[in-house]
Amino acid sequence: FHSHDLIAKLWSAYLGKAIEAHDVACMMALLKISRTQCGETNPDDYIDMAGYAAIAGELVERLERRSRKRFSEDTF
Repeated sequence: FHSHDLIAKLWSAYLGKAIEAHDVACMMALLKISRTQCGETNPDDYIDMAGYAAIAGELVERLERRSRKRFSEDTF
């Protein structure tokens, strides 16, 4: 997931707006979705789309775990 963090930093700098690694994974999935509408069918687009969706799900899970851990540390 390091590459998604790096991409998020680069896109954030370019856009002047905070982008998170989860956003990168979602936007890459959207890119793959858009490619399914442009010309010839490429089965790899669907495989890549599923991969980016899985990465997005794992990143969200990580964020939730960190949040729960911080909450439990702060309450005790």
